[in-house]
Amino acid sequence: SSTPRSSPMSIQDYLKNQQRK
Repeated sequence: SSTPRSSPMSIQDYLKNQQRK
């Protein structure tokens, strides 16, 4: 759980990582 930095790339990467769970 890193600090979210209002970034589209960060959100996409986070969503992709969660979906890959």
